[in-house]
Amino acid sequence: MLAGAGSLMLAAPAVRAQGQNAGVALVIGNSKYQWEAQLPNVRRDAPDVARCFQSFGLKTELLQDAGQDAMAAAIDRFRSLSSGANFAAFYFAGHGASWDQDTYLVPADADLATPETVKRLLPVRGIGAAMSGAANRLLVFDNCRNNPADGWQQLETQRAASFNENNRASQHLKPNSLTLFSTAPGRVALDGPAGENSPFAAALMRQLDGQQVDLHSLSAVL
Repeated sequence: MLAGAGSLMLAAPAVRAQGQNAGVALVIGNSKYQWEAQLPNVRRDAPDVARCFQSFGLKTELLQDAGQDAMAAAIDRFRSLSSGANFAAFYFAGHGASWDQDTYLVPADADLATPETVKRLLPVRGIGAAMSGAANRLLVFDNCRNNPADGWQQLETQRAASFNENNRASQHLKPNSLTLFSTAPGRVALDGPAGENSPFAAALMRQLDGQQVDLHSLSAVL
């Protein structure tokens, strides 16, 4: 979990009072993969998180089971809407992967069988760049960060990846930004019991269940 500098406070009445450009959100939940394991709980996580963002008055787009082209188009729209907004929030639930010390989001039509697949994935740093036009930013990634082509890595390698990848991610953060990951680099995220929210999504929504949220406190309680 990475936190940028500045004070980040999300308050429903304040957001609504600031008008059309007050806040926007993009929520992507990929559960029905063509080539990878299905993630049934994501079908519940993404809509529930979208409703949380909507409750704060954020203009929210929900995208589910999206392929590479659909995800890229949604992020382009999000980039345009974020420009000049007071607050922008992004949430992704689905498969994720780490290659060369970077975390990538996996579209529903991607096949992770070979490292060359990385060309069809979306880098986390690109999401942060798309939100750079907003005054305040929240990025939440509820996905694995392992390398499926190499399998489990040794503990020493995982520790090195954790330091290098988190350090690289922090370099892309602007002031008044907060980035949350559901798991460390090299690790697999927990799906949770069938028919429920994932443990991370459930904890996130509990912390967002209020009229005013100090976003920097999220990293201490999730």
